[in-house]
Amino acid sequence: MHISLTKARRIGRAGLAIGLWLGATAAWAQPDYPPAIWEPAYPGHWYTSGDSHSFCVIHDMENYYLAVISYFQQSGTQASIHYCVNSEYYDNPAADDGLPGGLIVQMVSEQYWAWHALCWNKYSFGTEHEGFVSNPAWYTEAMYEASAGLQRHLCDVWGIPTDRNHIIGHNEYQNPNWTTWMAANWPQISPNCSGAQTHTDPGPYWNWTHFMELITSNPAPVIVMQPTNLTVAQGASATFSVVASGNAPLSYQWRFNQSPLVGATASSYTTNNVQIANAGGYSVVVSNAGGPVTSATVFLSVLSQLTNPAGCISAPTGMLSWWPGEGNGNDIFGGNNGTPQNGFSYAPGKVGMAFHFDGLSGHLNLGVASIPAPWTACFWVNRQDAPGTGAALTGDGTYELKLEQYNRTRQVGITKIGTGDYAFNYIAPAGTWVHLTFVGTGTGTELYVNGVLQDTLANNIPLPIAYLGAGYVRSSSRFVDFMLGSVDEVAVFNRALSDSEIYAIYCADSAGLCRAAEFAGAPQPGQGRLALNLRGQTGKSFTIYASTNLVDWAPLGTVPNPGGAAQFVDYAVTNAVQKFYRATQP
Repeated sequence: MHISLTKARRIGRAGLAIGLWLGATAAWAQPDYPPAIWEPAYPGHWYTSGDSHSFCVIHDMENYYLAVISYFQQSGTQASIHYCVNSEYYDNPAADDGLPGGLIVQMVSEQYWAWHALCWNKYSFGTEHEGFVSNPAWYTEAMYEASAGLQRHLCDVWGIPTDRNHIIGHNEYQNPNWTTWMAANWPQISPNCSGAQTHTDPGPYWNWTHFMELITSNPAPVIVMQPTNLTVAQGASATFSVVASGNAPLSYQWRFNQSPLVGATASSYTTNNVQIANAGGYSVVVSNAGGPVTSATVFLSVLSQLTNPAGCISAPTGMLSWWPGEGNGNDIFGGNNGTPQNGFSYAPGKVGMAFHFDGLSGHLNLGVASIPAPWTACFWVNRQDAPGTGAALTGDGTYELKLEQYNRTRQVGITKIGTGDYAFNYIAPAGTWVHLTFVGTGTGTELYVNGVLQDTLANNIPLPIAYLGAGYVRSSSRFVDFMLGSVDEVAVFNRALSDSEIYAIYCADSAGLCRAAEFAGAPQPGQGRLALNLRGQTGKSFTIYASTNLVDWAPLGTVPNPGGAAQFVDYAVTNAVQKFYRATQP
């Protein structure tokens, strides 16, 4: 959610008036620290790779809260910060923004490295505090308490020791004890960045003794047993639970796709009569006086009966896998079921529901080995501008199919990690569904847009299909290039589809491909015979069952289905016995 902080009138410490608007390109973004508000820095003003998250650097703004947030959102600002904390004190009534002390804004995702402390950047988190080093009145108790909870969160999540060697001021290079410790333990970091580090914040009035006591004396809860993923049938019940320890009282707030669930404030959460709309990510924030801790995000997958939208068409031959995104990550053709991760959810799709990725951490682990050419991969895509330097549709650790090519060109392309980035002459429009088909021919890779050939690259690559919604760098074992947007009807074939086949899939539009076995007619070719016309998933045989009472079913036989439609003839039909038929596919 993109929230625009505006000057507001104070309505008491328990609440505030705050102006907000929802930006389409960031509507799914959420803070890593639940009490914070997500207000991102200018896109790309951070490192997507670094050395570690090992220090928490305390800054003061030498300016006012909203002015600094605005500063970090400008294209010409060559700086950024992970978090900003409001003071509530004002030396000038005209500058009072009406926001409560301790209000926290997050501007850079914790998985990235902000530009805040020169050579320390790639080892640290940075937090800016409203105020000026010359006036201790800016450092209010509300600010200390809020920031202490934030630093404790960072230390807990990222395994940072809660001591003064790791929680440091921007001026820590002036502390000889610390520089000696750094020389012994972190010789690769210059404490003063070879003389370039000149800042003196947070200054002599920052109460380090009190601040560290707040961090260490009243710890946040500890989650002893995380909730777990659930898969249930549509209409069933699903219960998530968590076990936490810590100083009482503990409070709980369950969330669905990062948004609080009304009334879900116990250690367990149950939803009854589960529907596809309930599929997605669930987590719980457990809090006490020491602050909040957030559980892992786990996923509810909902299994529903496959049905065919009116007007669906038979799939071309050669299908290997098909992920329709209907409330679960299942491959309904090849059985390579996907596992959702992190900022993943479901959203309205082109055909029913779709996979949605948050651009920060969400992806779907498919676990499918790369497919040598020839191959075809089809996607309906509705993208937003990703916050990183590129966005991958798929990846395998070596190659990526790029929805947005490296360095924000936004062009669709191909990447061979460590070798090169190659772009098609096409940028997918933001905020609208577009059909993309990639074809590996053995001599190059073709891109079809809305059923028509758009461009060809000379790169001959296997289809990378281990991950959807992100890329993966095998050498450093990390995910990269998270896409922001939705993907629907992912279908993979073991051959190069023809122009007419690709165009037909596009023209099927929201009807899509036929996914369930169904009867298409029942002519009588002769006395005592009944022909059953069937259609369903191309390449999967039909098994026919018969019953006289809709309770007891007996198999009649199996008919192959190489092209998507088939016919079965029952030669034992009489007018004396009523007979019902059922067809299934594996």
